[in-house]
Amino acid sequence: MKSYWLAIALTLSGFFLVSCNSEKSTSPTGTWRAELQLDTSVFLPFIFSIDSSETGLKMVVHNGAERLEINDLEIIGDSLFIPMLHFDTELKLKVFENEMKGVFIKNYRENYRIPFHASRGNSIRFRSTSATEMDISGSWEVHFEDYQKTGIPAIGEFSQQGSIVNGTFLTHTGDYRYLEGVADGNKIRLSTFDGEHAFLFVADLVDDTLSGVFFSGTHWKENWTAFRNPDVPLPSPNDLTKGTNPEEKVTLSFPTPDGRLVSLDDEPYKGRPVILQILGTWCPNCMDEAIFLGEWYTKRKENDPEILGLAFERKNDLKYAGQRIKSTKEKLALGYEVLFAGPYQKDSATARLPFIDQVISYPTMIFLDSSHHIQTIHTGFSGPGTGKHYKKFKEDFELMVRGIVD
Repeated sequence: MKSYWLAIALTLSGFFLVSCNSEKSTSPTGTWRAELQLDTSVFLPFIFSIDSSETGLKMVVHNGAERLEINDLEIIGDSLFIPMLHFDTELKLKVFENEMKGVFIKNYRENYRIPFHASRGNSIRFRSTSATEMDISGSWEVHFEDYQKTGIPAIGEFSQQGSIVNGTFLTHTGDYRYLEGVADGNKIRLSTFDGEHAFLFVADLVDDTLSGVFFSGTHWKENWTAFRNPDVPLPSPNDLTKGTNPEEKVTLSFPTPDGRLVSLDDEPYKGRPVILQILGTWCPNCMDEAIFLGEWYTKRKENDPEILGLAFERKNDLKYAGQRIKSTKEKLALGYEVLFAGPYQKDSATARLPFIDQVISYPTMIFLDSSHHIQTIHTGFSGPGTGKHYKKFKEDFELMVRGIVD
């Protein structure tokens, strides 16, 4: 069945490219409700708006309290091309009077296309079909399928106003960013779309237990259960990844997007405390962390650490990776250097960073003192969608910074 929808998607993409110069342009401005078709009967909804600005059209994607601004939209005839932030993904759409049709594409993956449809003027993400008496506000202990292997739960943090639900899931390696949805009878539905992640959660509430399915794009589906627990235990993010030799000075050498080799013996890192940020430009959690670090970097004090990003990318090719890094730095307004460190597979990344025992999460931060010895390794990132957990991270970050400043 998936091959059937792939064929439709490919037909659509070819159709609007052929017809784009022969149709009269229809304005895409306004509010839209979109659906990504993840499977035969599984649809992920999200809301977006398109407005005119001084520099052209601007798209804003709505996920709960989050507003993702996307520029560089291009109209050719009746076709609309939308590059999704700095990710190597895009929407290719055909615009009609009150609807859009097309595909969401991940360019770095072969034949990864999800059918897309949007209707104009609709701002309701999920429509409630029946009244609900449940309120899932609070903290939940969540068991995804890998809980059977790791024994580490996740945390569900939800707030509910009437039937509208917002929240996220936190794991020991990161969070699922901003989720928005609805309580409908004894069911909940939550979704997010950020240009890379396309997440849909559905569940039933029975006897104070949530039981449902998590969909990630067209490539992932797993069961999950949850029950209320205000004190869900998660391991400390500073205890997950270890340095291989605390007495050994960290050394490294990787290229900039333009091919210039940079090491920790170069200025401005020589003799300075440094925060190494392990990231990928394809990673939305890394985006959240980079935004935080970028804002902190512009306000840092004179003796505060330098930051050096180490990007592990979807293709082990400097030309490709360099373009992705440059785009990320520009769109996120990052003032610190980001180097291309290699391919994104975690075993390969670990091999290129012999001073740590494993890369288990993108992102990861390594705090080096002025002699470039490891003081702390912080695995994962609890982003702004996690509320109190994000506040706690910011407090801990300042302590980690003070721990490497002489």
